Amino acid sequence: MSFINSDENKKVWISVNNTSGLQANGAEETVGSVVLNDNYSGCIVQQLFRDAFDLNDSSLVMKLRNSNGNLIAINSEILPNAKSSPYTLEVVGIHQNVKPQQRTVNMPAYQHTLTNKLENLRKRIQRLESVVPELKNKRNTNLKLEMQELDRKLEFVNSRMQQADISKWKGMFTRNPLW
Repeated sequence: MSFINSDENKKVWISVNNTSGLQANGAEETVGSVVLNDNYSGCIVQQLFRDAFDLNDSSLVMKLRNSNGNLIAINSEILPNAKSSPYTLEVVGIHQNVKPQQRTVNMPAYQHTLTNKLENLRKRIQRLESVVPELKNKRNTNLKLEMQELDRKLEFVNSRMQQADISKWKGMFTRNPLW
């Protein structure tokens, strides 16, 4: 199976640094070249790298770095380079340097936090229950004061209305105007 089209091909030099531990020699470094086409997808380029450097294990992680040590994408847009300054392909195993930890909640700390929250909630409820009878008394006192003030105002309005009923209408003018 050949992916090579002669008019759009570019030769890329790669130095492979295999630290996956899956090789017999341990850490191994080799230099080789791969011919890429601009029409290749990232998966095809990765497969070309695997075939060229005998990296048959699909669980290996490949990291491609330029001459400055920066990570670059493994796709067909890799620029051609010289054998004197090859790209570095680091091959490592998944979680090779860091053992993944089980994702669980530390139960003693979680239980302590939950206990504190429940205790705070219980204290707030007790405080509210102790204040509730006082609130009813304050509300009743305020309601009585407002009712007394309203009753006083109504008595004042009622007395004014009675005074207005006693007076009689004598017309618009008590004297004739001078016009």
